[in-house]
Amino acid sequence: MSTFSGSISAALSFAISGSPTIGTETKSVSLSSSRTVSNGTTAGAGQVGWADLVAIPAGQTYVVDLTAAGENAFNLAGKVVFSTVRGVYIENQETTAANNVLIGIAGGTDVGGYAVNVEGGGTFLWAAPLAGRPINSANRYLTVSNPGASSVAIAIGVYGLGTIEDT
Repeated sequence: MSTFSGSISAALSFAISGSPTIGTETKSVSLSSSRTVSNGTTAGAGQVGWADLVAIPAGQTYVVDLTAAGENAFNLAGKVVFSTVRGVYIENQETTAANNVLIGIAGGTDVGGYAVNVEGGGTFLWAAPLAGRPINSANRYLTVSNPGASSVAIAIGVYGLGTIEDT
């Protein structure tokens, strides 16, 4: 039996200063969120995680079946079966902004319903650690497509509730 632990963090900070028409103004903003994810099934907890580094060829789509995500942790030749997804992280590792990827969760074999466009060098983080998104036969695919003419490298990670099955 495995034990899950992890964390989710996001931050955005910036400062703006200048001389408007009357006087000088400075504005600083710092937004952040951080949560430790413990082992279990209660709100804020997780049981399984899955990650991969992938090069998506030009014009192709990378599809993760969240009910049978390939797993090689602990040298198992099995799969992760998600019942609920509570966090998704996707990093576009390309250095050219135009080398974007399109992200979406779709049902059945539909790989056309995209929700997010991540440019080269960009990162997408979705977290719903309290309840998450239930995964079932009608809602089980996480898709990342490369609409461009060059291969795009991504890092992808998912965590949530479910099981690890050894085959």
